[in-house]
Amino acid sequence: MNTVRFPLAGLAVVVFLVVIVQGCVGVTGPATLSRSEQATVEATRLDIRLGVQGKRRVQRIEKSRVVVYGDEDEWERDKFIAAVRERKLFREVDSLEVFFPNVDLVATVSKGVIADNPLPVWTILTLGLFPTVANGTEFLEVTFAAPDAQTTVRVGTEHRGKSMIGWAGGLFATIAPGWMFPSTYDRRMYDQLELAIARKADAILVLAGR
Repeated sequence: MNTVRFPLAGLAVVVFLVVIVQGCVGVTGPATLSRSEQATVEATRLDIRLGVQGKRRVQRIEKSRVVVYGDEDEWERDKFIAAVRERKLFREVDSLEVFFPNVDLVATVSKGVIADNPLPVWTILTLGLFPTVANGTEFLEVTFAAPDAQTTVRVGTEHRGKSMIGWAGGLFATIAPGWMFPSTYDRRMYDQLELAIARKADAILVLAGR
């Protein structure tokens, strides 16, 4: 009995890896920042020591939709830290445990997805030749809190678009207007989040007692 199960399990793993490694994913994403928007972000320099924390990711299915709540622990937290460091939005930014208790504000990064995501059965069976298309809404937000946690400022952005798994996804990401690879999508989502932070700079400074 076991001699049959292991080859089948091994075959399933091989097929899955072939699709993941050789197949591609394309997504539609937000537009790049305009020159004036870039200038707004670049002009924002907040004299704040910011400690960043994350929460655990929770996923469940509701009415045939895959719903992801919360952020993705250290991974999303570290992406946020890297993004705001690159833009130099804050005087200092690191994980909360590095600074605590000497922080001006605590930031919690949250990422969520609501996706009408069918199982990519035909994509797997055809090794990525038959694409799977899904619609979804993704939100990315950060909640700034004073150390006493009694007052907060919430900033966020969201995007509704499509994703395509399979070889066609890579083709669309390469040549189709509005389509891109996931790495580009993530960068643009963080660009939009940084713009939202810049636009709420005054409220964030007040929260920090500046």
